[in-house]
Amino acid sequence: MTSAVQRFAPIALLLLLAYAALIAGTPRLTAAQLCAGLFRQGPDWLSTLVTQFRLPRLCAALVVGVGLGAAGALLQNLTRNRLASPDVLGINDGALLALALSLILNPAGVLGPWWCALAGALITAAFTLLAAGGVGTRGYRVLVVGLGIASMLRAGFDIALATLPIFHASGLYAFSVGSLAGRAWPVVTAAAALLGILLMACWFISRALALLCLHDDSIRGLGVNLGRLRFTVLMLAAALAGVVTGVGGPIGFVALS
Repeated sequence: MTSAVQRFAPIALLLLLAYAALIAGTPRLTAAQLCAGLFRQGPDWLSTLVTQFRLPRLCAALVVGVGLGAAGALLQNLTRNRLASPDVLGINDGALLALALSLILNPAGVLGPWWCALAGALITAAFTLLAAGGVGTRGYRVLVVGLGIASMLRAGFDIALATLPIFHASGLYAFSVGSLAGRAWPVVTAAAALLGILLMACWFISRALALLCLHDDSIRGLGVNLGRLRFTVLMLAAALAGVVTGVGGPIGFVALS
C-alpha cells in the first residue's frame, strides 16, 4: 500500500499542478470552462485561450522540466559532482549566445530559430571539454573551466544584446531570464520530438552510464572506451540543455543530490 502511494503520488501531484496551470491567469477558469475549452464546446475565445495559449505553455514546461532533469542527471553522473549542471558548465549561455547571433545575422523574427540554441549548446560543450583537457576524475577541472567559459559567453551575449535593435533586444532580454510565454505548438511539438529521441539515446547507453560510478581503471578493465563514453554523455546533456534553452530560455538548474 505504501509503495503504491509513493509510486502514484508524483503523478497525482503533476496532474494537480497541470490543472492549476490551465485554470490560473486572467481570466481564471472554472473546471467546466476548462473542459469546454479543451473540447471546443464553448466560445471561440475560450477554445483559443486554452488550446493555443495555456496548453502549449504547459507542454513547454513539461519539455523543459524533463530536459533539465535528464541533462542534470547526466552531468552529475559524468563528473561525479553534485554541482554539475548545464548553467555551471556554460552550456545554457552558449545556447543563448547562439540565439542572439542568429538575430544579428538574420533579424527576421523576435527570437530567431529555436534550434540555434541546440547548435550553440553542442559547440559550447565540445569547447569546454577541449579546454579542460577532459572531464577529470571528480569533474573539478571541467567545472572550473566551465565557470570561466560561462562568464565569457555571458559577456558575449551582453555585447550582442547591445548591438540589436530595441525590438529584438527587449524580447531577447525577457527570454534570457527564462520564459515560456508565447510558445506555440510548432516549437513545442518539434522540441518534444527531439527530446524523445535524446531520451531514447540516454536509455540506449544506460548500462554504460551505470559504470561511471566506478574508478576509471575499473571501467577500462571492463572493455569500455571511457573517452568516447564521456564525450557521448556530455553531448547528450548539451543537446538536452540546448532543447530546453530553445524552448524556455536559460532556466537555472538547481543541483540536487
